[in-house]
Amino acid sequence: MSLVRPSEDKKRLRSTIGRELESVTDMQALAVGVAIDRFLCASQGWLEASELAVFASLPREVDTRPLMRSAAADGKTLLLPRIIDGGVLEFAAVSDLDALVPGRFGIREPDPRLPVRPLSRSALVLVPGVAFDRRGGRLGRGAGYYDRVLMPVRAGAEGPLCLGIAFALQVVESIPMTPLDVRLDGLVTEDEFLLIS
Repeated sequence: MSLVRPSEDKKRLRSTIGRELESVTDMQALAVGVAIDRFLCASQGWLEASELAVFASLPREVDTRPLMRSAAADGKTLLLPRIIDGGVLEFAAVSDLDALVPGRFGIREPDPRLPVRPLSRSALVLVPGVAFDRRGGRLGRGAGYYDRVLMPVRAGAEGPLCLGIAFALQVVESIPMTPLDVRLDGLVTEDEFLLIS
């Protein structure tokens, strides 16, 4: 894939992976969520994290409910994202998953009245995406929400551990990256748990 025109390459890759994701069932998404939960809960990053920042999944995304349940069982603070005016993504601590409200794009998110919770270095941040590579590259949906919220916390050496979670079919050879795209620390699928050194 050429990096000369990353926007065209990204559009093409979103379309290709999007077609592959159309066949993913809710049962498959849950099974992959359980497999990823097993990988993560046995990891050093999980053991060291006091907070889990994770998203409420959409159809044809990895089901994150097993991870949320494990975080609650382990006494971790659960942080979920919401989008506010101006297209800004922020996190809030959530104790009752039944109290999530529909936000933009139909994504369940914390109530707007809950206070903002900045990402700390003790957080484990699980990031959604359309596609990932094994060098920390991530292709989002194109709005840049996660890149903008992660850029400041990734700038320091002591930022939180940020991992992509995905179906194995979402892992590709190379993601076309620009200076505005944030690289992740690793990737977890149903087949592998990869930390990038």
